[in-house]
Amino acid sequence: MSNRIGFSHGRRRCLVAGTLLSGSPFSLFPVFAGTVPTPDRGPDLSNGPEADRSATRVFCELLDRVARGWNTGDAALAASAFTEDAVYVEPPDRQRYVGRDALFRFFGGGSPKPKRMSMIWHGAAFDAAGRSGFGEYTFALPDDGFQVHGVAAIGVRAALIATWREYQTPSALAFPAFAGDSLPRR
Repeated sequence: MSNRIGFSHGRRRCLVAGTLLSGSPFSLFPVFAGTVPTPDRGPDLSNGPEADRSATRVFCELLDRVARGWNTGDAALAASAFTEDAVYVEPPDRQRYVGRDALFRFFGGGSPKPKRMSMIWHGAAFDAAGRSGFGEYTFALPDDGFQVHGVAAIGVRAALIATWREYQTPSALAFPAFAGDSLPRR
C-alpha cells in the first residue's frame, strides 16, 4: 500500500503523503479554493510532495464539485468534473454511463424538474502516483425516501474524473449508525 493513501472520518479531510489537508467546516475541501486546473494545464503529477499535494487538491475539488452540483440541482456543474469519455459504473453494470453528455442526463440535466439530491462525503484519499482515489459517501433522493452509503473508486486523467466505480448499500440509517464501531476512534 502506498504511503500516499490516507483516510479521515468526520471532519472531511484529505490525507496525502502523511500530510493532513483541512480547512473551515463550511466547505467540504476548503483548502482547494481558487482556480481549478483545466484539462490542458492539469496539475504536475510528476513526483515529490508538492506534486502529490497539488494532485490531491484537484482530486478533492472534483469530489466537492460533484457534491455541489448534485446538492444544488446543477447537473452541468456535476458533469463538468468528468472527462468527455468518462466511464461511471456500479458493477457489474447495474448502472453504466459513458461520456459527459450521458452523465449530464443521468444527473438530471435537461429534465424539466430534476430530482432533489443530497451528497455528503465522509472521507477521501488519493494516490497521486497512481492517479486514483476513493471517497466514502452518503447519497440520497430525499423526496423518494432513497438513501445509500457507499464508496466510489475514482480514476483521474487530465485533472478530471475519468472513471467512477461505486459500491453502495441502501440504508435509512444515518452514517454513524450505519458504520457503527467500524469508524475510526478519536
